[in-house]
Amino acid sequence: MGEDLIIAYHLKTRGFHLGKIRYLDIGACAPTKLSNTYYFYKQGSSGVLVEPDKCLTTLLRRDRPRDHILNVGISKEEKDEADFYVTQPPTLNSFSKEMADFVNSEEGRKAYGQDVRVKEVRKVNLVNINTIMKSWFNNAPPEILSIDAEGLDWEILSSLNFDLYSPYCVCIEVNQHYEEVKNLLEMRGYCMIGYNQLNVIFMKYRQCD
Repeated sequence: MGEDLIIAYHLKTRGFHLGKIRYLDIGACAPTKLSNTYYFYKQGSSGVLVEPDKCLTTLLRRDRPRDHILNVGISKEEKDEADFYVTQPPTLNSFSKEMADFVNSEEGRKAYGQDVRVKEVRKVNLVNINTIMKSWFNNAPPEILSIDAEGLDWEILSSLNFDLYSPYCVCIEVNQHYEEVKNLLEMRGYCMIGYNQLNVIFMKYRQCD
């Protein structure tokens, strides 16, 4: 989609070294294709990739050995595990039952193709986003936060403690909750630098002048 190049341009023009970027990629999916962070990995950067699908984490560990790969889901509430709906294709994997029901519906097949389906439901361990920030980034937020959680993106973003962990750049899927995402990030001092009707990119206001 080009989100990575938009982010790279804005970071580079504001003095960031693209080989020293740290990122938290929630819903990393495939190692390279459609990744918002692979471009930075190729420049020499590294970060944390969160991917609940154990098959995809195997690929991530193989192709991105410099990154830390976490085979967990992200939860707003503190709980041990939840149902994870594994789909065909895996780009629609989700913890959202509403999303899974849509994938299996006639409307879902019209939207995504006749071969789309939920093929398995697994129990997956959950971690709060603030726990990951504290554990993996030493209480210093990463430059990039990318969230692609198929229906739970807003829930994850709204649970982030921005007072402690405020990344320079946020890229988030906004099939739903666009206004809520926009209002929250603008209130927190971010401005929009890109929007393609699917993903929206915000950067801290002091980095946008």
